[in-house]
Amino acid sequence: MISFDEVNKPHWFYSIVYPWFKFIHNHIYYRKFNVVGSENLPKDGEGYLVICNHQNGLNDAMGVLHAISGKRRPVFIARGDIFKKDFLAKALRALRIMPAFRVRDAGYDGLGQNDAIFEQSARIIGEGDVVALFPEASHQKGHYLSTFKKGFARIAFKVAEESNYEKPLRIVPMAHHYSNYFSAQSKLAIIIGEPFDFTELYELHKEDPNKAIAQLNQKARAKVQELMLDISDREHYQQYELLCGINRDRQMKLMKLRKSYFPNELTADKATVKQLDELKEAKPEVFEQLMNDTKDYGKLLEKLHLRDWILRKRILGEWWLRLPGALILLPFWILGAIVNILPLGLIKLVNTHLIKDRMLHASIQLGVSTAIMPFWYLILFALCWIFIGKLWIAALFLVLCYPSLLLYVRSRVFVIKMYNRSRRFFLKLAGNPLLKKAESLRKDILNIIEENFSQSK
Repeated sequence: MISFDEVNKPHWFYSIVYPWFKFIHNHIYYRKFNVVGSENLPKDGEGYLVICNHQNGLNDAMGVLHAISGKRRPVFIARGDIFKKDFLAKALRALRIMPAFRVRDAGYDGLGQNDAIFEQSARIIGEGDVVALFPEASHQKGHYLSTFKKGFARIAFKVAEESNYEKPLRIVPMAHHYSNYFSAQSKLAIIIGEPFDFTELYELHKEDPNKAIAQLNQKARAKVQELMLDISDREHYQQYELLCGINRDRQMKLMKLRKSYFPNELTADKATVKQLDELKEAKPEVFEQLMNDTKDYGKLLEKLHLRDWILRKRILGEWWLRLPGALILLPFWILGAIVNILPLGLIKLVNTHLIKDRMLHASIQLGVSTAIMPFWYLILFALCWIFIGKLWIAALFLVLCYPSLLLYVRSRVFVIKMYNRSRRFFLKLAGNPLLKKAESLRKDILNIIEENFSQSK
């Protein structure tokens, strides 16, 4: 294994790519990137440990990286199997990433390599820097929190041991919340909780390390869980997720939350999940009826090729008002498609044929946007200069390349929404019985919510 003794030290490669990564992540890939609770980040120069839920591959790490303000950049711990190639391991080290090995990656014999990584983590925190990791050890496929593995707690107690259990280690819990896992120009919020320590477990760790590790995992998991949307009822996960959308406008109005601020959607959805859990315990028969109705409603939406949000909208006004805008934007959408068709086609090809885990598709999109798109635009710039012969035109074209990508992606979303509006309009005009049934079932669902959910904040 290569040395990670200098992983937290300044590196010329990191200094060059970090501003570019931040620009692409914050302003190109995501339409809105909100950080809530940044005042909770320690600012006194003392090292700390960041823990976060894991739902979306590389994008999770990028979110944590750009949520941490100031000059301290975290050193991440990632799964060890991506470090198998020496050249890739060196590149990851330059990006401040260290490996942690799982049984499935390295076998039981390979787990001994983690001891060196835990020692490096303790050293980095002791030097006043930040270590970030995802205690679930693998990303989940939705809005829920899995169990925490032992590696996180072993690192934490290693730091405590290095100080002879005399100094508290501050752990900063964070949580991601995505509006859409798979699409560019979606929205991402990072919620930063208050730091906590675990000094009450120091004595226990001296006597029974495994018991202390289990208790720290339990405590830390609870801290992360309270920040995120955790749909723990996996049996009814699809219904819970759909009900969050159905009840969102009502819940936000009830809680007097501003719709334009994305983290407020998280607040409203957490309230919906909490009330669903309470309904399951208090009125199981009503809960099952709600789950069955929601399941049937979801199946109707699939048959109609519609999404729930379209049934919340007025059918005539918005459709006719937006149609002229769609026609005006059509030439720009076509231009954006032409400029970006090759790299976007590459993304689709890789995701379709090579990446089996759909939760990694966004990582490929973000990676291509960050690493490949600039070279593609430079190629187009050179071709434009060669064939047109005017540098200023080629330079102007280069400046407009990324806006063309933004316009294309946003226009594509606009086209999808127009399709849904148009489809609903013509289904309504034709008196489609499935649409009538879906609209009626949605009203029944809202009636159950109104009758059984709390009307207070």
